Amino acid sequence: MNVSRKSLVISGADRMTAGKEWTLSGINLSKIKSLTLGAQTVTEFIEQSDVQLVLTAPQLTDGEYTLSGMTVDGSQSCFILKKAAKTVHSHCFVYGSIMERTSLCVLGFTG
Repeated sequence: MNVSRKSLVISGADRMTAGKEWTLSGINLSKIKSLTLGAQTVTEFIEQSDVQLVLTAPQLTDGEYTLSGMTVDGSQSCFILKKAAKTVHSHCFVYGSIMERTSLCVLGFTG
């Protein structure tokens, strides 16, 4: 088991619909100050707690976008994506340590 004070998005970052409510789950999510998807940065959230972050997805066209996050202390948020039976740590699916990956390629974005 790993213990961490870093914000780590565990689920919900792999798919969303433009302009609709988008829910991310994980740990220490109350520390997230902003999320950037493509060139759009979101700083206002509908709901934010240690385990859940709810926001309105940016208006983007269909495609794949890189998602990154910044915390209130200036560090980057970490992301993990589960696909099939494997755990994929990603910047567009590059395998590595969870705590080393600070951005995520969002797949299946729908407008």
